Amino acid sequence: METRLSKRLGPAAKKLALLSAEDETVSALIQVAPSMNRKSFEHDVRGVGGVVRAWMPESNLATVDVSAGHLSDVAEMAGVVQVEAGQAYRR
Repeated sequence: METRLSKRLGPAAKKLALLSAEDETVSALIQVAPSMNRKSFEHDVRGVGGVVRAWMPESNLATVDVSAGHLSDVAEMAGVVQVEAGQAYRR
């Protein structure tokens, strides 16, 4: 089965979508349009089985946990500009 990937997925997010099990939960950093409605976005993300973990309106960013199989679905939501894989920071 061919996986159709959104053009809004960044390189690391594409790799994550291709190499992860479809039902594996992954973390993504989402750049949203300044006009994005938070409640609508959270509703849409829940609709594909995900959850918005953080919302940073001052930087137009959100972090989302969603299954790898739905990364492209999130990327194609209205108001989403770019999706990148979430990164764990080490100290």
